[in-house]
Amino acid sequence: MRNLLSNESDSKKLQRAWDLDQKALFLADKDIQKKLWSEAINICKKLLKKYGNNFPDNLQIIYKIFLIYLHQKKILLAKRYIDKAWNLDKNNPITLFNYGNFYRAINKPKLAIKYYESASKKSSTKIFGEELKKYLTFINKNKKG
Repeated sequence: MRNLLSNESDSKKLQRAWDLDQKALFLADKDIQKKLWSEAINICKKLLKKYGNNFPDNLQIIYKIFLIYLHQKKILLAKRYIDKAWNLDKNNPITLFNYGNFYRAINKPKLAIKYYESASKKSSTKIFGEELKKYLTFINKNKKG
């Protein structure tokens, strides 16, 4: 596993928060899901307090908080954190991609596509372009059917 933060121990904590989020996503039991997400957010917020002005570590933590809130459908909280990421590094392909995810989640496909395209153009990483293609296929399929 690649370190997400400059400190290995804190990287493991952030990975733990991400693992809790991913586990919660697929649970049917809403009470357990809520507990896992709460624990994940608490881990991230403690880390963010520690790394507040330490760029790019703080950006990694902000991305995680954004995604956890987005997965919970806490749209206003998710927006607050993606905006924080934007203020730190608006040209970062991951920030742009996450804005695409945000607009996708609130059913604003034109804006989602705009940000996915921007992320794809700014990065040589194929995942951004691949996700854009999948999303365009999804949109076109749903227009027809």
